[in-house]
Amino acid sequence: MILDLEGFFVEKTFRCRELGYYTWQEKYGRYAFYMKTSWRNLSRRDQKTVSYVKYKVHGLTYQPRREEKAFEYYRVEDILRDLYEEVKYKDRTVVAYKGGHVERDLLNKLNIPCLNLEHYGCPKYDVLKDEFHNVLPSCGFHLNDKLHHCPIKECETFWLWLQNKNKQTFIAL
Repeated sequence: MILDLEGFFVEKTFRCRELGYYTWQEKYGRYAFYMKTSWRNLSRRDQKTVSYVKYKVHGLTYQPRREEKAFEYYRVEDILRDLYEEVKYKDRTVVAYKGGHVERDLLNKLNIPCLNLEHYGCPKYDVLKDEFHNVLPSCGFHLNDKLHHCPIKECETFWLWLQNKNKQTFIAL
């Protein structure tokens, strides 16, 4: 499985807003999560950070829209653990992620074996998106699909890169 998390650093802690995945069985999906702290209870500094990330990084609203069918913030770990148990396949039990410590920290906390695709030469999504054209559509909850990256699209693109460019890592997943 390939995993991507999007969220906000508020109160000096990463809060997962969206979890996207793509599995060995070519299943994919996303989960949305409510934020623990309301917008008005954020410090001015955290409000600025959230606004920057919303408009410049992932394009997700701070709190999910009704049609996202979001879960409470405290369900992130349980949902990821259940998803992992559901999709691990025979001896393919490693979860891949692309860069960053947020995914690694969460996977390690849950004792889920993981690997960073950057250690295997995986380029950034911005480089790969021009190489793979028939990927899944965006989930539709990002402000601008040309500017912001949907985790579902990213995960599938990294999956395609693994299949085509890095067969040894692909076999391990």
